[in-house]
Amino acid sequence: MIKTKHLINSIETSVYESLIGLAAGNDGLQVIPECNSVVRKDYQTYRKTGKVMLISGGGSGHEPMFAGFVGSGLLTGAVSGEIFASPPPRKTLKLIETIGDKNGNNEILIIVANYTGDRLNFGLAREHALLKGYKVEMFIFGEDVAFYG
Repeated sequence: MIKTKHLINSIETSVYESLIGLAAGNDGLQVIPECNSVVRKDYQTYRKTGKVMLISGGGSGHEPMFAGFVGSGLLTGAVSGEIFASPPPRKTLKLIETIGDKNGNNEILIIVANYTGDRLNFGLAREHALLKGYKVEMFIFGEDVAFYG
């Protein structure tokens, strides 16, 4: 019998497995594996209402920080990076392409923590999305007293 002191199966699959576990415990959520994202299951219906869709995300390792805020009246989706690393722009762009409407029937607001990696990666994803015709804005918030001097 092998004894272990870890609560994860492997580092490589830990983020995806945590998202699968979150969705398994909440019938209103689903996982988009291509971009390590959790979204509202009804995002296609919600998109048709024309309301602003909210997304956020960040590095993993402090779950359910962002994915835990996905649901009715909250975020439409959240993208997860690797352990303590901001999600790369391509994953955020994939989330935007999945939930967004290029025909301009809805807008997406990306809510980003005032962390250099998140500002850079989400900002690049926003720029790519704008070039593809999506209506995307970004709001940056400070969430740590260390940011205030």
